[in-house]
Amino acid sequence: MLKDLGTMEIAIDSNQWANCLGLLGERGLRSMADSLGQCEKAFSGDWIERIGTRCTQTERIETWIDESNSNR
Repeated sequence: MLKDLGTMEIAIDSNQWANCLGLLGERGLRSMADSLGQCEKAFSGDWIERIGTRCTQTERIETWIDESNSNR
């Protein structure tokens, strides 16, 4: 599983994830689920737009880099 953290990606394999969940216990898992639910409600309206904007910005940067390299 890869998590995008802007310019950084962290790979977490299934065993590490299972160990983390096991350490949380039932109470911790419920708390985490509640937190994730609140985040989902807060961002559900515009997350697709945010992803689209970010992809467009990335494409522009990549195009600019390609053009800069071809002019050398």
